[in-house]
Amino acid sequence: MLNIGIMGLHHSHAPGHAATISSLSEHAKLVAVAHDDRGETEAFAQKFGIDAVDYETLLSRDDIDTVVVCRNSEHSAAACIEAAQAGKHIMCEKPLGISAAEADAVARAVREAGVVLQVAFTLRFDRLYMAAKKLLASGAIGTLVNMWSARRHRNVIKPFWGGGETLEHGVHDYDLLRWYAGSEVQSVFALANQVNNSGNSVGPVRFPNPIPEKLPYESTSIVTLRFSDGVIAGLTFGSISPENQPHWADATLELVGTEGVIRASMTSETLSLHTNDGVRYPRIADGLPPKYKGMYLEFFRAVEYGREPSGGLRDGVMATRIADAAYASIRQGMPQAVSVEGEKPVT
Repeated sequence: MLNIGIMGLHHSHAPGHAATISSLSEHAKLVAVAHDDRGETEAFAQKFGIDAVDYETLLSRDDIDTVVVCRNSEHSAAACIEAAQAGKHIMCEKPLGISAAEADAVARAVREAGVVLQVAFTLRFDRLYMAAKKLLASGAIGTLVNMWSARRHRNVIKPFWGGGETLEHGVHDYDLLRWYAGSEVQSVFALANQVNNSGNSVGPVRFPNPIPEKLPYESTSIVTLRFSDGVIAGLTFGSISPENQPHWADATLELVGTEGVIRASMTSETLSLHTNDGVRYPRIADGLPPKYKGMYLEFFRAVEYGREPSGGLRDGVMATRIADAAYASIRQGMPQAVSVEGEKPVT
C-alpha cells in the first residue's frame, strides 16, 4: 500500500490524478496535498478528505512514500529532484523538464536515490492507441515505414506551461511514436510560426539562444523525425483551432507499412486497417481500465517489483530530448541530432 501526496495543483490533470488514486484504494491511499495557494490547497484537501500541507512538510513526512508532481512545467524538474532526494517514488505530469539538461538532472537524482519515476504518458494506456500497437505488432501492415501524427487543440495555452505545443503536448506524441517504432530518434527537423491577436501569421519563430527559462509560445509547428532503423515520422501541432471544434483536441495517427496502413482517430475513437484485401475496422478492446487507472496500475507494479515502468524515467528523458532538439532546429533552421540516453532498448 502506497501513501501518496500531490505536489502542486498547477496542472489541470491534478484532480484526475487524485480521483484515480482514490479509486484504487486496494493499492494506494491519497493522504496530502501541497500547493502555492493556501486557499486552493485547503479546498482541494477538503474535497478529497486529505491533509493540506506545504511542500517542505509533504516531502519530510515519513508516512508519504510517493508523490504526484503537478507543478508548473518550468518547476517540474526541480520538484522531481527534491522528491527523489527525499526518497519518494514519483509520478510526474509531463513534461519531465523544459530542456534536455533538466531531464538529465532528474535522471541523475532518481537513479542516485533508487526510486521509481513514471511520466504521465497516458496515450500508452489509452485503449485506442493500445489497439493500434497490437495491430502493428501482429504484422498486419508488414514492416513499419513511416508514421504521421496530428494534434490540434483549441486555444489552450495554459499558465502552467513551460513552452508551446511542440513541448507540452508534443512529448506525448514523441513518446507514442518511439513506443510504436521500437527504436530511437536519431535526428529532428522542425518549423514553427506564431499567429498574432488579429489572426495574422507573424512568420517563423526565432527562439533566442540559449532558450530562456520560459519558452515563447508557438502557435503551430511541424516536426519530422528520423529513427535509427530508417523509419521516418511527421508530426503537426497547433493551438489555434476554432472554439467550436467538437472535441477539445483533434488528434489523428497514421502508421504506414509495406503491406498496409493503420489509421486512428482520438476524436472519433475509431481504428481502421487498410490493406490490399480491403478496409476493416478492428474492435477496440473492451474491458481495459481507463487510461489513468491503467497507468497507475503499471506504476504500482513497477514500485512493487523495483523496475522501470512503461513510460518511465528513460522515456521521459528521451521525449524531452526530442522536444529540445525540435526547438533547437526551429531556432537554427537545421536538422538536429538527438543523443540517446543510456543503452537500454525501447520496449
